[in-house]
Amino acid sequence: MLRDLWCVAWKELMVARRNLKSYATSYIMVLFIWGFVFPAATVDQVWNGQTRAAMLSFCYLAVLLASGQTINAFVGERMQKTLGTLLSTRLSDAAIYLGKVAATVITNYAVMLLVLVIHLGVLWYAAMFKLYPSKFPYTALEFTLMLTLPIFALVYTSALGVYISLKSTNIRSQHLLNLFMGLPLMAGFYFVMESPSWSKLGASLTLFAGVCFIVSYISIQRFNRQRLILQ
Repeated sequence: MLRDLWCVAWKELMVARRNLKSYATSYIMVLFIWGFVFPAATVDQVWNGQTRAAMLSFCYLAVLLASGQTINAFVGERMQKTLGTLLSTRLSDAAIYLGKVAATVITNYAVMLLVLVIHLGVLWYAAMFKLYPSKFPYTALEFTLMLTLPIFALVYTSALGVYISLKSTNIRSQHLLNLFMGLPLMAGFYFVMESPSWSKLGASLTLFAGVCFIVSYISIQRFNRQRLILQ
């Protein structure tokens, strides 16, 4: 199972690498807005301990990135006439589905780590320019939130986005659905960040893990290979 899952994930990663030029503009915009504009605009609030808006915008980036990439998960395969070939292999439904989710999570979490590094660098530079005392801009709890919550956001959004792509027949309808699927997650993020604590972080991660498992399980169970091949 794991070997088949990685086979699908590797195939998706290679496709993403070949299509890197088509994603370049989007990634450059993400790096510019979240890496430079947001931290430069919020340096005063962050250095004064008002970090919720900065963390929330960073976590929303996970939803934005994953929803954008999952548009082509199955809709793109269908449009390129490669879906039938993929579904005709010996790979299990779970391996195909989870492989696509894994590739999305790996790709976009790497992008988010790069954004985070640039984000911190711009914050430090802007704070130095404003003569603020030198310190790490986030507490240990806040930084842990910024590292962990996006992983669950990516898994949730990718799992749901791949399923929507499975059911969609065109990219436009997929995109419209993607615009709304991150709203429940962002409401949860807002609750966690309103008064963050280690216990609330643990409870939220457990809850998000359960939601991701349920979404993935239901989606795999509703994966109808025969119907997709005949479409």
